[in-house]
Amino acid sequence: MSDIQNLDVTEIQEWLISYLVELGLTPEEIDTTMVFEAHGLDSSGIVGMIGDLGEWTGCKLKPSIVYEHPTIELLSQYLVNNAAVKS
Repeated sequence: MSDIQNLDVTEIQEWLISYLVELGLTPEEIDTTMVFEAHGLDSSGIVGMIGDLGEWTGCKLKPSIVYEHPTIELLSQYLVNNAAVKS
């Protein structure tokens, strides 16, 4: 687990890209400005991703955060800028 206070945008983006690679995408297929659904994540996939991301960052994250910040780029920036709500 990481501490959100010590992470930067690039580290969070790399984690999200790695997560999508584990689901079967290649790094070349991943565009950080495309919405998560374009990468093949449905609502249950998003819930799983946010749960895993929350565990990794040590933050309590609501799945709805993806609908407010729907790309790797936007979500990463939001998490760093707001340091999310610690659990």
